[in-house]
Amino acid sequence: MTSLRGVSESMNTSNLATQLLGSPRPLTFVLSGGGAYGAVQVGMLQALAEAGIKPDRVVGSSVGALNGAFVAADPDGAPEQLRDIWGSVEAADVFGTRRRGTRRLGMMQHLAKSRSALLSAEAMTALIDRYSPAATFDGLALPFASIATDHRTGDPVILNQGQLAPALRASAAIPGVFPAQELDGKLLVDGGVVAMFPTVLARALGAETIVLLDATPSDPRPEEPQGLTDSLIHTVALMIRTQRRAAVDPQVVGCPVFSLRSATPPDATAFDFSRTLPLINDGYQRARGHLHG
Repeated sequence: MTSLRGVSESMNTSNLATQLLGSPRPLTFVLSGGGAYGAVQVGMLQALAEAGIKPDRVVGSSVGALNGAFVAADPDGAPEQLRDIWGSVEAADVFGTRRRGTRRLGMMQHLAKSRSALLSAEAMTALIDRYSPAATFDGLALPFASIATDHRTGDPVILNQGQLAPALRASAAIPGVFPAQELDGKLLVDGGVVAMFPTVLARALGAETIVLLDATPSDPRPEEPQGLTDSLIHTVALMIRTQRRAAVDPQVVGCPVFSLRSATPPDATAFDFSRTLPLINDGYQRARGHLHG
């Protein structure tokens, strides 16, 4: 079994850009979840475009589905379009009210009313509807799949036909934060619950080579977590690490997987939208180093 470290080391021993240009097709971009960290994928996409590496298909989970839809709609223009969008989005555009105290009060009130989610999906719905790059999957230039999770069964759900915006909303519906989204008779939540890195699903859709644009935070720190919040963050990081290891293993996936990763600022969170430009630049610089190192 090939570990993530093994994949990274093999990438650094030769020119990854050259490998990708000569790799078996179809080449599929797989964009992971990661919340506000999704901004790093914009920089990665810019570096890939500069290297002349274009996908034949796109698969995305959670925020990666939102970014991926733009790549599928306009592979050449997506990096610039996404940079403009990410540069204008604030936390309030995703979660609602701008004032933190008011937001917390609203969370408690909504939780008491819905008994299932801290926030309504109104702000997120308005944001996705505003920026959705096409009305339907058929309106995209490349085949695209948005990944969600069946809230009842825990099975991954591939959304690749019909209306685009509802599929994006379902893929980004963080359980406990946003209510589950009903689509085609199913209650769906964030694709990252079971497929943060949907490389296996991309393979099932026909990928022969995969480029994984990983927007998740770094591996958990070795120190013992302190307090409830720190413990929860540590637990999520462990879950992400386990998913990542399987997602980049070619024996598990069934085809070569090349992973582009960026470091996560230690004082940032997946809900912090104030670091957009530094994250984009970080994603670009690190991806460029991987591609041409």
